[in-house]
Amino acid sequence: MILKRIILCISIIALFASMLNAAPKPDDLVFFVNKESVSAASISLKELEQIFLSKLTEWPDKKSGAIVPYNMALDTPERTALAKLVLSKSADDEKKYWVQKRIEGKENPPDSKKTAIMVQMMTSNMKGAVGYCFFKDFKDNPKLSLIKIDGKEGLSE
Repeated sequence: MILKRIILCISIIALFASMLNAAPKPDDLVFFVNKESVSAASISLKELEQIFLSKLTEWPDKKSGAIVPYNMALDTPERTALAKLVLSKSADDEKKYWVQKRIEGKENPPDSKKTAIMVQMMTSNMKGAVGYCFFKDFKDNPKLSLIKIDGKEGLSE
């Protein structure tokens, strides 16, 4: 009887653990890297912020080389989500940030692409690249690998 209860408790705990590690929801923002050149499977939200503000330019693992980030185009829902969830800025504040950086002659913004497919294509073909899109728009590609951000596979609002 006690053994059955222990097995039941373990089963319930395993079920909850699998629910916590479930695949991202369709509208979750997911991040992916060129897996042929980037060995990182997980990075912190702070590192991701620094990457998309062009302040972190080398992969933290010290093996994967230069970071080549690809942004979605301004005024896309994905870019708005990135500004909010990763950069902790509004879309307008992100635009102002990059205008100021250009005036100062400092960091340049990551290259922007109009569609999720274009971001995935560029990321799959560029050494050290990282990109993002909504999970529903992510297409399986043998050259891309989803990465976890602070242990999560997707960021949601």
